Amino acid sequence: MISDFVMSGFDPQTKQQILQAKENKTQFHSLVIGSSQNQAVIQEFDNNWIYDPRNPDSTINLVRNINQVAKGKKTETMDFI
Repeated sequence: MISDFVMSGFDPQTKQQILQAKENKTQFHSLVIGSSQNQAVIQEFDNNWIYDPRNPDSTINLVRNINQVAKGKKTETMDFI
Protein backbone atom coordinates (compact mmCIF):
# COMPACT_ATOMS: atom_id res chain seq x y z
CA MET A 1 0.00 0.00 0.00
CA ILE A 2 1.29 3.46 -0.86
CA SER A 3 -0.09 6.27 1.26
CA ASP A 4 0.73 9.10 3.61
CA PHE A 5 -0.97 6.88 6.24
CA VAL A 6 -2.68 9.84 7.86
CA MET A 7 -5.77 7.78 8.54
CA SER A 8 -7.65 6.03 11.30
CA GLY A 9 -6.79 2.44 12.07
CA PHE A 10 -8.15 -0.53 10.14
CA ASP A 11 -11.63 -1.66 11.10
CA PRO A 12 -11.95 -5.12 12.73
CA GLN A 13 -13.14 -6.77 9.50
CA THR A 14 -10.12 -5.49 7.55
CA LYS A 15 -7.75 -6.59 10.32
CA GLN A 16 -9.29 -10.07 10.23
CA GLN A 17 -8.92 -10.23 6.45
CA ILE A 18 -5.25 -9.24 6.76
CA LEU A 19 -4.64 -11.96 9.35
CA GLN A 20 -6.34 -14.56 7.15
CA ALA A 21 -4.25 -13.52 4.16
CA LYS A 22 -1.07 -13.69 6.25
CA GLU A 23 -1.97 -17.26 7.24
CA ASN A 24 -1.77 -18.03 3.51
CA LYS A 25 1.73 -16.50 3.45
CA THR A 26 0.59 -13.24 1.85
CA GLN A 27 2.90 -10.37 2.75
CA PHE A 28 1.88 -6.76 3.15
CA HIS A 29 4.26 -3.89 2.42
CA SER A 30 3.81 -0.17 2.95
CA LEU A 31 5.44 2.83 1.42
CA VAL A 32 4.76 5.93 3.49
CA ILE A 33 5.00 9.19 1.59
CA GLY A 34 5.88 11.90 4.10
CA SER A 35 6.45 11.67 7.82
CA SER A 36 3.02 11.81 9.50
CA GLN A 37 2.06 8.14 9.40
CA ASN A 38 -0.28 6.43 11.84
CA GLN A 39 1.92 3.89 13.67
CA ALA A 40 -1.10 1.74 14.55
CA VAL A 41 -1.79 1.24 10.85
CA ILE A 42 1.73 0.59 9.58
CA GLN A 43 2.41 -2.00 12.28
CA GLU A 44 0.00 -4.29 10.41
CA PHE A 45 2.47 -4.50 7.50
CA ASP A 46 5.38 -6.91 7.14
CA ASN A 47 7.72 -4.26 5.71
CA ASN A 48 7.48 -0.49 5.96
CA TRP A 49 9.40 2.18 4.18
CA ILE A 50 9.16 5.88 4.84
CA TYR A 51 9.97 8.01 1.82
CA ASP A 52 10.63 11.74 1.96
CA PRO A 53 10.71 13.25 -1.53
CA ARG A 54 12.85 16.10 -0.16
CA ASN A 55 15.73 13.67 0.46
CA PRO A 56 17.77 13.02 -2.71
CA ASP A 57 18.88 9.58 -1.42
CA SER A 58 15.36 8.31 -0.76
CA THR A 59 14.87 6.63 -4.13
CA ILE A 60 18.21 4.80 -4.04
CA ASN A 61 17.61 3.56 -0.50
CA LEU A 62 14.09 2.49 -1.35
CA VAL A 63 15.24 0.42 -4.34
CA ARG A 64 17.91 -1.28 -2.19
CA ASN A 65 15.34 -2.29 0.39
CA ILE A 66 12.79 -3.48 -2.13
CA ASN A 67 15.53 -5.68 -3.59
CA GLN A 68 16.08 -7.17 -0.12
CA VAL A 69 12.40 -8.11 0.04
CA ALA A 70 12.60 -9.60 -3.46
CA LYS A 71 15.40 -11.82 -2.15
CA GLY A 72 13.11 -12.99 0.66
CA LYS A 73 14.61 -10.92 3.43
CA LYS A 74 12.45 -8.98 5.86
CA THR A 75 13.50 -5.37 6.28
CA GLU A 76 13.09 -3.18 9.30
CA THR A 77 11.05 -0.02 9.00
CA MET A 78 13.20 2.13 6.81
CA ASP A 79 13.26 5.85 7.43
CA PHE A 80 14.53 7.92 4.53
CA ILE A 81 14.01 11.36 6.02
